[in-house]
Amino acid sequence: KKVIHRDIKPSNLILDSEGRLRILDFGLARLEGQESLTQSGDLLGTPQYMSPEQARRKRVPVDHRTDVYSLGATMYEAVCGRPPFLGKDYQDTLSQIIERDPVGPKKVSSRVPKDLETIVLKCLRKEAGERYGTAEALGQDLRRFARGDAIEARPLPGWERFLRRVWRQRSRIGLASSVTLCLVIAATLAAVLWSQQQERLLASYSELVGRGIDVLEMGLLAAPFDREGEVFSLGILYPGPTGTADLHNAAPALSQFQQATEILPDRPEAYFYLSRAHTALGSFREAEAALDDSLRRDPGFLPALLLKSHELRQGGRGEQADALLSTLDRAYGPGWQRDWLDGHLAAIRADWARVEELYTRMIQSREMPFAGFQKELRLRRGRVRLRQGHEARALQDFHQVWDLSAGAIGPSLVLAAAYFSMDERDEAWLVIQNAVERSATDEELLGVVSLLAHFGELERAKGIASRVQDVCMRYRALLQAQSSLELGKEAVAAGCDDPYILSELGEAMIWDKRPWEAVELLRGALQRHPDDRKLVGQLARTLYFLCEYEELLRLADRYPHHPGWDSDRGWIHTRLGQLEQAKEKLTAEIQRNPRAFVAHYGRSWVHTVQGDLDAALRDHLRLLDMNPAWGGGNEVQLLYGLDPAVFAPYWDELDTICAAAVRRKLRVQPRYLGFRALACLYRKDPDPELALKLAEQAVKEAGERGTGGLAEALHYLGEVRSGRGELAEAIPTFEQAVRLPRTWSKSSRDLQECRSRYFPRLASCASVDAYLQGDLLGGEDPLAHLPQVRASMARESPAIGAYLEARLLERDGRIDEAMRRLEPLVLADPGAAPELVLRLAEWQARSGDAGAALRR
Repeated sequence: KKVIHRDIKPSNLILDSEGRLRILDFGLARLEGQESLTQSGDLLGTPQYMSPEQARRKRVPVDHRTDVYSLGATMYEAVCGRPPFLGKDYQDTLSQIIERDPVGPKKVSSRVPKDLETIVLKCLRKEAGERYGTAEALGQDLRRFARGDAIEARPLPGWERFLRRVWRQRSRIGLASSVTLCLVIAATLAAVLWSQQQERLLASYSELVGRGIDVLEMGLLAAPFDREGEVFSLGILYPGPTGTADLHNAAPALSQFQQATEILPDRPEAYFYLSRAHTALGSFREAEAALDDSLRRDPGFLPALLLKSHELRQGGRGEQADALLSTLDRAYGPGWQRDWLDGHLAAIRADWARVEELYTRMIQSREMPFAGFQKELRLRRGRVRLRQGHEARALQDFHQVWDLSAGAIGPSLVLAAAYFSMDERDEAWLVIQNAVERSATDEELLGVVSLLAHFGELERAKGIASRVQDVCMRYRALLQAQSSLELGKEAVAAGCDDPYILSELGEAMIWDKRPWEAVELLRGALQRHPDDRKLVGQLARTLYFLCEYEELLRLADRYPHHPGWDSDRGWIHTRLGQLEQAKEKLTAEIQRNPRAFVAHYGRSWVHTVQGDLDAALRDHLRLLDMNPAWGGGNEVQLLYGLDPAVFAPYWDELDTICAAAVRRKLRVQPRYLGFRALACLYRKDPDPELALKLAEQAVKEAGERGTGGLAEALHYLGEVRSGRGELAEAIPTFEQAVRLPRTWSKSSRDLQECRSRYFPRLASCASVDAYLQGDLLGGEDPLAHLPQVRASMARESPAIGAYLEARLLERDGRIDEAMRRLEPLVLADPGAAPELVLRLAEWQARSGDAGAALRR
């Protein structure tokens, strides 16, 4: 077809259902003969599979034989398990492609047939003219090999390989000869040895920093998982902290960065990332110390200076942050520092299109001013693209990070999470499988289990958990996949004195209605692990659950540096009715950490109770600014649950907020759909049809997810139907909601109100039962209204009317007549309401016909 693909690699080749090879991703492809586009001045493709002419980046012709080389590199990986060239970094890989011969596949694995090795090495010749002239010629030789016939390709003689290697290295050989003459000088020899040692140290340092970034990103994935919203919804600049529930995920990054600081203690990058890791773990004092260490090594290290300004702003010192940024703004001219700084400033303004433009320019520059630079940029740009709703382009960035990391587990999970967020579960699972098969550690497998469990892949999560070798870590993984009281007990019986396991067991005990046993367990665990934050947090939650506020305050005094204690104290004061003290503590926490979600949430609650809805809404909007997935549903629910009439001035603004959340499409919550339905109903320009459509969609999604939000979604639907005047439909909807676990008390109140408005008509069997019990009339004798009720039922709902008459016969002790009245209704309608069928079964049992009752 005269098409040059220019990016042949394993991930772009698949087999279809008939076993034929298909080529994917023609994004870099060009037609042969387009002269301006077939010159390799621009570096395009994936490094490990580039041909030498692509890697040289000179204006030389590139034709279809570059694809023959890439296909050879793919075949090499297929038979050897690794690419032909894999350097320490991007540039080293390109240098190897240009200058070195690949190691013969037979040396890598003695099982590789000699003829197959010859075919692969012919594809990988440095000069395009020495490769197969066409892909068809390569295919014919492969077919000959498969049949056992003689192949046409011939290996190069050893002397020719040697001469070619000498010719390619001629400049280096000359330099080496000169250096040899100078080696007589001992000082020169020492300098060369020192330089080589520094290169090795730098390579080890860069590798540790890169691995640490991978692990840190994997740990940060856990942060949004225990919120209600999207993955990748944390801060674009500096994600974190993860919160005490997820400390184990980001902790392994610390050791990588600490080892790097020991190898090259005078470089700033490892301290910079160490500070970010401590921040992610909530260790703010350690984070500040590491950041100061970074700036001591290099007072002009821009990433650390910007992180310093970010932390100043987060700590409530906005004027100092602005002064630092102003100084930096004057200090830098054109270059990567200018683009990095402008990207930071644009992110503060939420100008994401400008941020993406600047990150793209730095990526295209191919600069590497510090360890982890290119990887950091692609991760940031990926988040920015997700923030803008550009999922497919974000996926490209995560793919490239994954390529740069040679399939390391951290970037693999970032990539898998992106696929999950786009509901491409098979692709996500394939990425995870490939990463795990590359020999993941127990700690990395824990991250995999956390990711799978979050996205509801519980069986797969259990399968991965079973691979964990360490017994206690395996139990930790299993508890992430499925919390279980018995599993926690089994882990403790196996000798696992692990704080995470003990904390999960304590929580399981609470749900098993044994909270005081949980308290004793957690108290004992804290004596053995006095500094474990997860145990402190779990004991605090348990005491809060038990309303043991005094002991909870004493616990806070014992651990004054535990993250969020001011916020917790604020919530305790709200429970004690001390609203001013609560607001003071919550405000202190917000000043210390402006991203404190729980503190904003609590203060908004206090403002609401005090009747200051403007202040409550400001806190709510701040939550949305931090993370739309955190604030919207919970905070609006809190405000709305008070009184819709009081909240009337805010419905139009809520409609805009919830509509934006729905448009983001990354794991849209039924709650957003429900609140937008209410907003469409109550705003100044109501749209009842759209309100009903959104509410019905919320019920559908909640039912499909099985997340426990169905009762809430049904409440929204009931309220929309009530607001539309459709009481006959609203009443059964509310009745369905109140029968479910985790129902709202407001659903019961609204059900009662709808039944009262609908009376003397009765919309359901449950309404008939409530009427006869006197619940509809405030204790008044229901039979006083029986004529009106009978008349309305005869006109509008004969079936419900017949149920009413049967219940009246039952009240008079005439069970047989009641059954005769009810049975035709059940027989005539196979889908009759469960109340009818169960009521008939009850009467049959009371009449002594247990068999018929059981069949009912």
